[in-house]
Amino acid sequence: YMWYNGYLAPTVLPAPLGTCTTNCVNGLPTSYVPYQTPIDNTPGTTYYGDNDVVVTLANGSKQTVPYPGSLLGACYLCKTMVNGPNNWTIDTSIFKVFPITERMNLRVNMDVFNALNVQGWENPGYLSGVETNLTSYNTPRQIQLTARLTF
Repeated sequence: YMWYNGYLAPTVLPAPLGTCTTNCVNGLPTSYVPYQTPIDNTPGTTYYGDNDVVVTLANGSKQTVPYPGSLLGACYLCKTMVNGPNNWTIDTSIFKVFPITERMNLRVNMDVFNALNVQGWENPGYLSGVETNLTSYNTPRQIQLTARLTF
């Protein structure tokens, strides 16, 4: 599922948008255009699909650095939020107090986490916006039993 028009490399897009032949991202309209693309978007180059640039230093040596305009650097898009799925769970607890004597009680608790066993959706990918349902966001239902003796 695609949450927003994030960048997808041509290697994962089928023709006519890309060069992928197996395990492709399908169902995109032919008019699909990502909202942002990497600086080096030429297949076969050293930094293909990357925002790394080569900077020549004062001593003449070359250093590869990430371009600060990328989502991982300091830019106006860095603080932009994309709402993810509305994941939720219900936790519940029940207890019973058993009087043993006038001054001694046994309290038995049962705590259930994710009581309805809602699996939830993973958040979409950071750059691509593609979400898969191969894993779940929430942990499975968990039950915890405890007992407390007070005197």
